[in-house]
Amino acid sequence: MNLNLNYRALQVSKPIPDSYFQLMRVLSDESRFKILKVLWNGEATTKEISDILRLSPSTISLHLKMLREADLVTSSKIKKFVYYRLKKDKTPYAPGSDAELFEVLRGSNNVASVIQHSPDV
Repeated sequence: MNLNLNYRALQVSKPIPDSYFQLMRVLSDESRFKILKVLWNGEATTKEISDILRLSPSTISLHLKMLREADLVTSSKIKKFVYYRLKKDKTPYAPGSDAELFEVLRGSNNVASVIQHSPDV
């Protein structure tokens, strides 16, 4: 068997969107993935997430900021508390979406399913 290993001839059919890399950076951190797992079960405040994961509230806030910027989490303020929730409508597989790359990498049909079926935190 003769394989052509000319790497210079290798061409990518389409450029990879920056949003794929942003999604992978966000999901590559264990703490952020655990926060998504917590939020899969329902909305929670920074303090509640902090208590569950045993991380400082300031650390949780930084991670939540990154998750919001990646459009995976949304928040709403009720009185003096800010409640965070997972944007499940943003995670299902759709051709051309960030989840498409995640599906290929994980062998799953959507990011939400990976979060749902990951081990408990």
